[in-house]
Amino acid sequence: MAKIIHDLSEGLIGEVVEIVTRAAVAAISRGEDRITDATLSDLGYVPLSRRRNSALRHEMT
Repeated sequence: MAKIIHDLSEGLIGEVVEIVTRAAVAAISRGEDRITDATLSDLGYVPLSRRRNSALRHEMT
């Protein structure tokens, strides 16, 4: 699970906090008592580098 979080966060602590916070809220909403790999994958979290360049990609096409 740590590798998944690290990959999604791209090593940025602010992104780690965001991912874990969203995962915790999702787990609680589902009535689960812990964050699982499935919880993380269901978030559909987009890493910062993909979000940052998405506007540029749309302009270029």
